[in-house]
Amino acid sequence: MPPEGMRQIREDMPKRILFICSANRSRSAVAEYLLRQMLQERDEKLAQEIEVSSAGLVTKETAEASKRKWGFIEKPFFGAPSDKGVIIAMSRRGIDTSAHRSRGLNRRVAEKSNLILTMEERQREVILSRYPETEGMVFTLREFVGSDGPPDIEDVVLSPASGHLLPVYLPAEHFEACISEIEECLAEGVERILHYLQKGPTSGEQLCQGLRGLSILEVWSSAAPVWCRR
Repeated sequence: MPPEGMRQIREDMPKRILFICSANRSRSAVAEYLLRQMLQERDEKLAQEIEVSSAGLVTKETAEASKRKWGFIEKPFFGAPSDKGVIIAMSRRGIDTSAHRSRGLNRRVAEKSNLILTMEERQREVILSRYPETEGMVFTLREFVGSDGPPDIEDVVLSPASGHLLPVYLPAEHFEACISEIEECLAEGVERILHYLQKGPTSGEQLCQGLRGLSILEVWSSAAPVWCRR
């Protein structure tokens, strides 16, 4: 049984995963579309059983970084398409994100999710503070997949490398490294995501010796040990 405050995922529950970044126009949208493609390429039936979505969350730190960079706080215009550079970079991978429209995170969206993966530690902390009922379901993407390196996947729009250009002017090449980073994390962690959605959060650290080497369908249908860190 999961510890008190953690949600058990029943067999009959919809399986929903939510990715979070600041404006929901680049990082979280990229993760959403990449994971959808990964699932569809492996098994269409499985892809239909899992709802993958994304949303934006502006933290105090993000607002301050925006003010330092441009002299004003860029408040995300939710309902906007992905950054043009993202659309072009993703099209090179055979993925059309032109229909994506950004949205903000709210309680309803958070509560109906089974797993929430953020791009930054601060975003995870804010979600847990605002919606304590999500305890045990919110992780940074890097934390969840057990990836080495810094915990955050950097906001390339606010990074010094982008100069003072607003997102609409950033070329596709500016987003390539970030997209590749997210792609690698998802490829590394897709089995963990599936196993978590099947079994839910658990107490303690359990070594998933039988999990490695299994195909996605085997992970999804197996009685292998529940999700754990490496």
